[in-house]
Amino acid sequence: MKLEQGFDGHYPTRKIAIHKLVQQTEPVPFEGKGIVFKGYVQADKSYTAQVDLLIDGKVAKSISLPANQTTRRDEVAYAFALPAGQHTAALRWQNPADGAKVHVTEALVFSHPPVKH
Repeated sequence: MKLEQGFDGHYPTRKIAIHKLVQQTEPVPFEGKGIVFKGYVQADKSYTAQVDLLIDGKVAKSISLPANQTTRRDEVAYAFALPAGQHTAALRWQNPADGAKVHVTEALVFSHPPVKH
């Protein structure tokens, strides 16, 4: 079986524990070329959260996050193939609803391949 690589040249370099609701998260400064925010939506199964991922103050993606367990995602948001360097990532919840929560558990930072000695 052939190895499947989704983002060639991206290697995990850092894990940042967050464990907060999306509206309580602070912007995350990082050095690299990609970031993934892990988490989940807790709400009535018919609800779909809309979350923006901002990279360096600009909306990089708008993400739909269904609460339904059969269609939900484990990633709240992600961005890859960024120019290597210093960045700041932030999340903005566009459609808060009574009883709905968007949990952000951690952020994974990706960068260049590790140096081999």
